[in-house]
Amino acid sequence: ISNVSFNGVFYSLSDWRTDGGNMSNMNANGNFHGVPSLDAIAEFKTSTSNYEADQGTRMGGLVEISTKSGTRDFHGDAYEYVRNDVWDANPWFSNQQLWTGLPASACSGGVCNDPKVPLKLNDFGFTLGGPFTIPGHCNTDRSKTFVFWSSEWKRSRLGGTITSGAPTARMRAGDFSECDSASANYNKLINGCSIPNDPSTISSSNPKGLPFANDLIPGGQITSQAKDVLNTWIPQPNNGPTSWILSPGVPTNWNQQMLRVDQNFGTNTRLYVKVSRDQDWVQYDPVQYGNATFDTAVTDVFQTEYNWAGHLTHTFKPTIVNDLWFHYDDKVGPTWN
Repeated sequence: ISNVSFNGVFYSLSDWRTDGGNMSNMNANGNFHGVPSLDAIAEFKTSTSNYEADQGTRMGGLVEISTKSGTRDFHGDAYEYVRNDVWDANPWFSNQQLWTGLPASACSGGVCNDPKVPLKLNDFGFTLGGPFTIPGHCNTDRSKTFVFWSSEWKRSRLGGTITSGAPTARMRAGDFSECDSASANYNKLINGCSIPNDPSTISSSNPKGLPFANDLIPGGQITSQAKDVLNTWIPQPNNGPTSWILSPGVPTNWNQQMLRVDQNFGTNTRLYVKVSRDQDWVQYDPVQYGNATFDTAVTDVFQTEYNWAGHLTHTFKPTIVNDLWFHYDDKVGPTWN
């Protein structure tokens, strides 16, 4: 819903409310929280103009959502929505990339395309509502207290294609002869390749130094730290001699629990209280807020959001009705690992 725009203004300038409370956190880039599950929505209303006095706080539209309450009888449902890359085609641009991460025998005609971009979406949950009653003691006529509970989980594995340069096996060993047009190992498919200079040959007349003899960095000059970085963080090329490509699945796990209790104190006084908790975990591959281009480092982000709402209505007489609304949000996180 975050990309829906009204009246030609930016989406964050609209007002989204559930059970009277705002769902859009303007202190967190307009992120939404406490959005009820689809099967937990009783009704909604969309307004784009002619707002009432307690509405129209922003230039865009107003969307009001009311959650379901329990009834005199028990009702519930269970559901799951599924999308999967088994049924979806690979993106056109990904298929234009040749990929050598598989042996020729595993590819049609000896040519491999970029791996299938992961796409796995599972949205499942249930709802259950009814009267809260203790036979012979509490709410025996099922007209006073009602409970509604909804739970929803989302499992998303969306993939993107990440690419980067990667040194060849010779380069990892300090041999840059593939960059030398005079060498028998010269590879014309490698672009922008140059032979590193020997720092021991730097002088006032040659401040950059001279290339290493025979295009080879002596083994003793390759530090253990450099070897560790190469072996730990830099993968082998799989898309040409010095190019690397991968379509990793970026996992996102989200769940929401919502509980609503309605209480009729009499014919003139009614109260409901609702609390919902959203939890989500996202793994960024490569790392978030960094310049990494490989999948060897990832970022895990965790956060929890709480949303409380309530509504007390008391009718003093047919011409005087008092409405009291309250709403509170709390957020724990995010935390990064």
